[in-house]
Amino acid sequence: MCGFLGTDGAGLEPTCIIRLSPDYSTHTIELCVKPYFSYSSKNFYGKNLYSLKCKKITMKKILFIILLSLPTFSHANVGIELGKFFAINGVPENLTTKELQLICEKGTSESLCRMYADSLGKAICLSASISTTTCDLYANTVPKGICLAGGASGTICNLYADNLAKGICLAGGTSGTTCNLYADSPAKGICLAGGLSGTTCNLYAQTLPAGICLAKGGEQYECRNISIDDANKMEVNDVDWAWDKFTNPNSYNRIWACRGKQTGRFADDLKCIGKVKFDDTWPNN
Repeated sequence: MCGFLGTDGAGLEPTCIIRLSPDYSTHTIELCVKPYFSYSSKNFYGKNLYSLKCKKITMKKILFIILLSLPTFSHANVGIELGKFFAINGVPENLTTKELQLICEKGTSESLCRMYADSLGKAICLSASISTTTCDLYANTVPKGICLAGGASGTICNLYADNLAKGICLAGGTSGTTCNLYADSPAKGICLAGGLSGTTCNLYAQTLPAGICLAKGGEQYECRNISIDDANKMEVNDVDWAWDKFTNPNSYNRIWACRGKQTGRFADDLKCIGKVKFDDTWPNN
């Protein structure tokens, strides 16, 4: 995790340090990374901190690096989570080879990342443990990388993921036809990825906060004027469910169970009435 330093130099033990200028301007934020700094140093609060080798970088890039320091996404739809991050903060530019490899290594070995993670789209795809063949062949843009990271096929991503909104939408398992018809903004793409209908997203996901709120299971009235901060703080509630086939840890038999698509939590089988028992939502779980 990153430690945040104010102008007095106080902070927490970091793997990276974000140091703010006296006026907290985003234009003068600096990033300092190990091994140039050690928490064990007696000069943690002293002047040696300011002799670290630091590099001025953009706010977008800092936010993305912070994201990389976080634990792996719960119920891992890397495509949706990264897509949402890009929709809010913008797509980071000019990432170094090493930074691309760090993204990739979330889900792929270091040696393969050195060979295949030569673009952000491919790094995103590989971070979700998608095969190197698929990522190398299809993840030639960020939207396609997001789409693939969400588990969509290379053919579908190549055909429909021509912008960020559609990439996010497809990463949520929504059909290419629906995404192509309704995902004309990131807000609607996020809403559709959350399992809501095209009609609902088209009517109510008019802003990015509203799209996030709806995707998390919020009611239309509470999502209408919600702020981005409040939308991000909302707990995720399931709005759609699917069958999952997995091995019972007690009997080792293969069994079916109903799970919420947004949270991955197990639910009453009644929630999956009418759903086809096809194990394509969590094929590896």
